[in-house]
Amino acid sequence: MEEHSEEAAFMYESRCRCFVDPELSWEDLRAYEHRMIPHLHGLALGGFATAKLLKDKLSLDEDEEPGEAFVASIVYSMLELIEPMQWLINALGQKPYHYHAIVDGLKYSTSPNLEGWLKYFLEHDDPAIKAVGVTVTGYRRESSLKEKLYRLRDDPDLRVSIAAIYSSAEMGMMPDKNALLPFLNCPDTAYICLL
Repeated sequence: MEEHSEEAAFMYESRCRCFVDPELSWEDLRAYEHRMIPHLHGLALGGFATAKLLKDKLSLDEDEEPGEAFVASIVYSMLELIEPMQWLINALGQKPYHYHAIVDGLKYSTSPNLEGWLKYFLEHDDPAIKAVGVTVTGYRRESSLKEKLYRLRDDPDLRVSIAAIYSSAEMGMMPDKNALLPFLNCPDTAYICLL
């Protein structure tokens, strides 16, 4: 199991380098993705044993590579288990160092179970979890959650409302420019990094 995890993490990190290294091409990107998939499926076959193995990967230190956090996230979304997803939600609420890798795992998941979890995220009390749900819903263009997403554009928490406006636009629901005016004088631009 650990070998699958390490290989999939390496493929994710290699894939990410394709976006910044001019020496790498789109063919390299596709090759890394194709090589990653069998390792992810191998991990998913491990069920709860794999989930336990990956639990600590959601809260890696800053100096550790983000690939393993991505692997934990994408595998948890593939499993039909509640407890690992609760671990993932708890980790996201604590804003771990490799937050973006965890969100990437949810974005790239092909699990049909994820739609139900995204609905749960969108209704969550914690704005951090709700913002993740909004971001992933928009990225995946989950049409069944379009109305919920649209309503969150007026959420009082900036993380949620900014993510909802951005995600709504990705789904073809462009905001009225007047709806964007309040964000021009937003004192904290850190929320934008959540997108």
